Amino acid sequence: MPTPPPAVLKAAATDLRECAVAQRGHASSCETLLDAVTKFTNDTTWSGTYPDQVNAQIAGWARDLTATASAMRADAKAWDSAATTFEDEAGKAHSG
Repeated sequence: MPTPPPAVLKAAATDLRECAVAQRGHASSCETLLDAVTKFTNDTTWSGTYPDQVNAQIAGWARDLTATASAMRADAKAWDSAATTFEDEAGKAHSG
């Protein structure tokens, strides 16, 4: 398969970088989604067996969201790497 024209590669690189920036923003939002809930969940607001169960569930969700945010950041890093590859290929095609 022939290499796409430099303009196409550059446009794809730009799109990937824009998606990576957005993905990082979504990751930050995802990671802090339960912050408001966890700030109001303590022994002062409620205590007992059921609140302990709920707090454990919320903590599990928070761990899952943190893992999801990490995966999203890893994807964004991969997209940046792919964008760099596209830019390098565009440079080679342009000079070659």
